[in-house]
Amino acid sequence: MADRRVFELIVEELLDAIHPNYSMSALVNQVAVLRGRRIELRPWKMTDIGEYGLWLATPEGKDFIFFDEQTAAVHQWQIIAHELAHMLLGHKTAVVGSASPISVAGFVLRRSQHSGRQERDAEMLATLFQAEIIKRAGLQALTSEVSSQPAWAGFIKGTGVE
Repeated sequence: MADRRVFELIVEELLDAIHPNYSMSALVNQVAVLRGRRIELRPWKMTDIGEYGLWLATPEGKDFIFFDEQTAAVHQWQIIAHELAHMLLGHKTAVVGSASPISVAGFVLRRSQHSGRQERDAEMLATLFQAEIIKRAGLQALTSEVSSQPAWAGFIKGTGVE
C-alpha cells in the first residue's frame, strides 16, 4: 500500500485547487484537467451485477465512470471518487471504442480490473477525499449533487461534466 501521507498530499492539492467549491463536478473537472482527458459520469443500474462502479477509457481521450444509480447519494460520491482515485494513481483500465462503452460495460464489470492492492489504494484515497471534504465543508457537500433520483441526468447536463 502506498504511503498514507502521499495520499493526503494528493487530496490537499486537489481540494485546494477547487476551493471553496467542494462539489463532485468540481473534483471531476479538476481531475479531467490534470489528466488532459474528458470525464463523463454515467449512472447505471448495477444491482444485478454485484458491483458499484466502473471506469472505462477511450483512445480518443475520454473516460467514462459508471456508478450505481440506485444507491445512496453519499455512496455514489464514494464510488465516483474511487474511480477518480484509480485515474490519479495511474492504474490502468479497459480501453474501448468511443461508441461502445455502454455495450461493453456489463461485460467488463463481471471481471476484475484491478489488483487487490490497487483497489485498497483507490478506496483509501476516495475515503480521504470524503473525510477532508466533510472536514472543510460538512457532510452536505457529499450529498448535494449526486442523487439516485432521475433528476441526476439534469445535474450532469448543467455542470459541464459530460
